Amino acid sequence: MRMLLCVVILAIFNSGCVIHMGALFNDISETVKDAMRDTGPAPVAWYGIDFRDTELYGLFGRYESFNSLASFDQQFPRVALTVIDVPPNHFENFMDPTKSCWRLRAKIWQSMEEYKFVEPFHWCSPRDLLPASVPVDSVEKWFSIKLLSFHTGNIRQEGPMPPESALPTDLKHQEFWRSSSFSTNSMNGKMLVSLLYHMGFDWTNLEDRRVWIVEFSQTRWDSPSNR
Repeated sequence: MRMLLCVVILAIFNSGCVIHMGALFNDISETVKDAMRDTGPAPVAWYGIDFRDTELYGLFGRYESFNSLASFDQQFPRVALTVIDVPPNHFENFMDPTKSCWRLRAKIWQSMEEYKFVEPFHWCSPRDLLPASVPVDSVEKWFSIKLLSFHTGNIRQEGPMPPESALPTDLKHQEFWRSSSFSTNSMNGKMLVSLLYHMGFDWTNLEDRRVWIVEFSQTRWDSPSNR
């Protein structure tokens, strides 16, 4: 029996079948690589709902516009966003739409006492990107504006009062973004700007601070200083 098996194996080698099979596997590998270059990596399969299926989608369009003449403590709704998970390319500059997904949660305040949680949801590119024609020149300025009153300083919580700045700027977040400043041209930046846009939030009103990012949760364990 062993002798017969050896004869069969030797016949296969002599016939060139192994060479043909190797070429076939090489062809399949190149086809898969080409497909990934064309479409990008597949989104991470997380549990949760899609952003467009949450109450956040179009939220501010269902309420009165921000009134700069009214006291901020009377301005609602307010939204505290927490970024739970990010894709591996989150810190890169945004060049072309790729299949990348973030996972977030939110807390919506309808008054100083009344709130509701939005269960973890996915925001994915390119599906949830804002239109390319939307001007975003002033959004970085909105991100950088600090409140003079009605805030919790550098203590970042889920409300009802917002922190001093819309974005966390501590060292761990800078390490996580791999930049000393937050850029709307990054993958993270494009995600947040698109999120604001589809929520119906108007960032051209620099005094409107009814939305803030509590934190990127992965900074607790995924910054370079923790590796």
